[in-house]
Amino acid sequence: MKLNGVWLFCGAVVIVAAGIAPPVGAVPASPSAEATMPKVLKKAGCVFGEGAYEFAVVCPVNARLHNVNLSNADLDSVGLSGANLRGANLRGANLANAYLSDANLSDASLLGANLTNAYMIDVNLSDASLLGANLAYAELRSMDSGSSLRGADLRRVNLTKADLSGADLSGADLRGANLKFANLQDANLRGAKLKGAKWSVTTCPNGRTTSTGC
Repeated sequence: MKLNGVWLFCGAVVIVAAGIAPPVGAVPASPSAEATMPKVLKKAGCVFGEGAYEFAVVCPVNARLHNVNLSNADLDSVGLSGANLRGANLRGANLANAYLSDANLSDASLLGANLTNAYMIDVNLSDASLLGANLAYAELRSMDSGSSLRGADLRRVNLTKADLSGADLSGADLRGANLKFANLQDANLRGAKLKGAKWSVTTCPNGRTTSTGC
């Protein structure tokens, strides 16, 4: 599907210049599938396509979505890189495989959300509520601007095999969180609450591997 120069092909986003033929096998979104996209995303200029994924919503970089209500939305593989989702309601949302690098999710509610395998490099989750969310295999590492989870509520969050290297977790509440096989190398855990956290082959900020706690 091509919309505004964006082709969605087998779940991937391919940028093409005007006048260039679409990739073979590009699949247009059906009217019924198009209708399932939340109206707030349509208003923000997001587009929808079908391919290998059931849902493949792609939003403009820096999309303005602060304080939107997307609770329980099915947004598998959504492209929201750089989006402003400050204060958004994403409770129970399915954001598995989502692209959220450089997104602003500060003060957002992500209680019980599914963020399995989400790509969230340099994300801002400061003061966000993620109680009981699933972030297994998520990429939350710092690269340029740095990932911030300062003061975030991460109680009972599943961070199995998540990459949090270099992330700022100062003041975060990680009580009861599953940190098994997680990478916390160079992460800032100053003031973080870690009582009841689960450890197993976890990489600590100093690079040491532990099964008892950093």
